[in-house]
Amino acid sequence: MIITLNETEQRLAKYIAKKRYEYDRSVNATATIYGKGTPEERELDSVAAEIAFCKHQNIWPDMDAEHFGLEDCLLANGQLVDVKTTRRENGRLMVKAIKRKEVCDLYALVIGRFPKFRFAGWMAVEELFSEDRLEHRLPYPSYVAKQSELHT
Repeated sequence: MIITLNETEQRLAKYIAKKRYEYDRSVNATATIYGKGTPEERELDSVAAEIAFCKHQNIWPDMDAEHFGLEDCLLANGQLVDVKTTRRENGRLMVKAIKRKEVCDLYALVIGRFPKFRFAGWMAVEELFSEDRLEHRLPYPSYVAKQSELHT
């Protein structure tokens, strides 16, 4: 499903991304968003993807610019979700192995570039954090799932 942010959602994404980027620099936080584009563009894609996922789920996005939680949103059923994004159409869900599996219940993959995204699917932490999904060939050890393995 394609999710295009409307003008108001785009302004919100730009504002939150700018504030998060500024806050992270002010506290010397290490950037953990990888991919092509400037750090500011990657932050915008990340925030916009979170908003797109929330729009798809009909829930409220996290708008805290000083948020250091490991989750991005809370579903109506109480499950915590960490939204991952990539610009690659054939991208995979990748979660760094250093993440603690007791923090989030689900990981969602959103593909695209500001302001248009596609919800690719989700995977429960118990299914994702398994030894057979652990890859060491990346810059950092990560649990990886192909889009075809995700639940929609």
